[in-house]
Amino acid sequence: MIRTARLWEILRLQEIEVAAGEPFRELGMLSVADDDPPSSECLMEAIEREMCWVYETRTAGVVAYLAAIGLDASLHIEQVSVDPAFARLRYGARLIEHAEQDAAARGYPLLTLTTFTEVPWNAPYYSSLGFREHLNQELEEVLSHEDSFDAEDWPRIGMAREVSAAHRVLAASGTA
Repeated sequence: MIRTARLWEILRLQEIEVAAGEPFRELGMLSVADDDPPSSECLMEAIEREMCWVYETRTAGVVAYLAAIGLDASLHIEQVSVDPAFARLRYGARLIEHAEQDAAARGYPLLTLTTFTEVPWNAPYYSSLGFREHLNQELEEVLSHEDSFDAEDWPRIGMAREVSAAHRVLAASGTA
C-alpha cells in the first residue's frame, strides 16, 4: 500500500536510507555508503508538503519511501529508497508511478530526478522506467547543490520522463 508518510515514521525512513546505502559499498562508493540520511527537518518538510510517500506492507511495515519537491517545470524526486531486504519487488517503481500521478494532479508536465550514471540500480534502472537524460537550468541547480561524491569517479546526471497523457486526463477529470 502506498500512502503519505507520517511524521513519526521519520526514523524509519532514515533507517531505510542507511540500509539502501550499503550496496554502494560493494562498488567502492564508500562516501555514498557512509553518507548521512536526509535530516529529520528535510523529511518533515517533505511530509508537511504532502510529497513524501511510503510503501507499506502488511507484514513488514514501511519498506520504501519517495520524497519529492515541486520545481517550476517538474515534480522532482529528491530521493527514492527501498530497504535492500525488499529490493526487486517493484516497490520503488510503484512509488515513482504514484509520484507521477501526483505530478499530473499538480499540473506538472515532467517527473525529474538526479542520479549516478554508472550504478546499475540508478541511471540504467531509471532508463528502464522511461526516464531519459535531461538537463535544464533547474536540474543544473539541483546537481550543483547536491553533495559531491567525487564527481570525477561517480558522475551524476539529470533525468526526466513526461507525465503520461493518461495521468493528465485522470487528473483533469478529478479521478486521479
